[in-house]
Amino acid sequence: SLRESRDRVATAEERIRKDIAEVLHGRVQSSLLVAWYQLGRCADSFDSDPVKARAILEQVREEIDRIREKEVREVSHSLHPSIIQVGMLPALKSLARKFDQSLNVSISCDASIAEMDNVAMNQIPEPIRLAAYRVLEEALNNVAKHAGATTVEISIKLAAHHKMQITICDNGQGFFPNHSKIGMGLMSLDDRIESVGGSWNVSSAVGFGTTLTAFFPLE
Repeated sequence: SLRESRDRVATAEERIRKDIAEVLHGRVQSSLLVAWYQLGRCADSFDSDPVKARAILEQVREEIDRIREKEVREVSHSLHPSIIQVGMLPALKSLARKFDQSLNVSISCDASIAEMDNVAMNQIPEPIRLAAYRVLEEALNNVAKHAGATTVEISIKLAAHHKMQITICDNGQGFFPNHSKIGMGLMSLDDRIESVGGSWNVSSAVGFGTTLTAFFPLE
């Protein structure tokens, strides 16, 4: 079982590497090639038409800024979401906004967790913050791709035995939790949560949405 879990983690990591490689060798490389070509045009026009050269140069600057802001940041985020350093809640809210076009995602958090998630002296261990982020990321991706949902409600609270409870509830089509194919789809969540000593459960029924509840130790 441990070997299978490690194999799944390795497979997930390889998938992330593949996605990053596709961004670098696809969009980033193509965008840089266009910028390189435009700089060549700028050099050709520098003496004969400085106004045109200046306009091309400005276009290249805007394109490089877009690459930096969108493409490079996306790759960096895939490797490690730096916003985790600010706090778990800002990171989760930032993640939720990425699904604005397809889902109405709401996040509520009790005062105890909000107080612990302090940027100056965060009491939630960084591995727990990162695990919570990755679990929500995986869950929202699954909902967006497969659930046919329109809303997702996320609640975060301090549970018994000094554990953090995160509940993710969608209004999608639901499924049979014991179905083997669905179970395989949830294994990456299982690996993420168990890697930090947490636990989880899922409840669902066809036509009644799905609720995923995860518990993370805070010490």
